[in-house]
Amino acid sequence: MISVRAGLLGAALVGVVGCGELLDGDALTDTLGFGEVTKSCDLRASQLEAKAYCQEWRGMADAPTAEIGPRGICTTLAAEFHDGPCPSEGIIAGCFVAEGGDGADSFWWFYPA
Repeated sequence: MISVRAGLLGAALVGVVGCGELLDGDALTDTLGFGEVTKSCDLRASQLEAKAYCQEWRGMADAPTAEIGPRGICTTLAAEFHDGPCPSEGIIAGCFVAEGGDGADSFWWFYPA
């Protein structure tokens, strides 16, 4: 469900901004001169429905809009936003989920329930 929301959010941003095509993360950093950052959303702290995982995005372009996707997802889920990686303490497993349209890699980290 999170990846669906993230995909819809990305599509909405493209529609609002009016981009004809999405640039990958390398193209954004090369073209705009931004570095790359990691953001995360810890669903263990969700006030709606706590889940035993945290979603992490690595390699996002460090642009003014870098927080819109992860921060928006965290806000929607009433979860805890991190300006950095998911907490490493207690992780029992993890998986690579997908590469986003911006070139950022998405990971899910799992914790004991």
